[in-house]
Amino acid sequence: MSLNLRKDKMFAVLSLLSAALILVSGIFLNVATASPGPTISAVCTNNTTVANQCTSVVIDQAEAFNVGFKPSVIYVHHDEWITISDPSQIEHTFTLVAPSFEPHTVSQVNACDSLAPGTVCLAALLAHDPSGIPPTTAPIPPYPNSCEAFTGPPAYYQCIKAGVGLNNGTAFPGLSTSFTSTTSGDSIILFPSESFMVQITAPAGTVLHYMCIIHPWMQGEIIVTK
Repeated sequence: MSLNLRKDKMFAVLSLLSAALILVSGIFLNVATASPGPTISAVCTNNTTVANQCTSVVIDQAEAFNVGFKPSVIYVHHDEWITISDPSQIEHTFTLVAPSFEPHTVSQVNACDSLAPGTVCLAALLAHDPSGIPPTTAPIPPYPNSCEAFTGPPAYYQCIKAGVGLNNGTAFPGLSTSFTSTTSGDSIILFPSESFMVQITAPAGTVLHYMCIIHPWMQGEIIVTK
């Protein structure tokens, strides 16, 4: 066998090995750097004064006002992970709501905003805090991507799963259950600059409606696909 032929065969073998190594390393790289699915951000930048942010009543996500959740509609697969982020300077909630109880008129929004009896806003707030006082305390100490349970005063839960408050450091089990005015669902209080990675456990074909009970004009949808 000539020297050139040996070199050609050796080069071919090395090329195959290199390709295999690249493929294997690529597989590990994808697993190691796998990123979550879409990000939903609570955006309230219509006013530079913190106290006045999110004060505009904008029904059903009028994008021009830059007040609300962005994007307001996302498509995800069953069991896919998403990130819920609060880049604003004030607290919000990410609360799943049955569509028939979601406020869509000015009077409905105002009733929810004032925590009127029979509104889904009051039902969700009482699940977070039985005393009925909206939370204002930031998480101390922080539990990244997991829930806080505060002993008070006042005492309240940052995360509600199917109406049950989750203990300190608990990872959120997944979004699937919607609030009505009488039954409890899933809800997370988002503190400024906080992000949560959560799994969408609702079955394919479900449309999850969500809102902020502190700012009930902030609304959106998660459409769960096959």
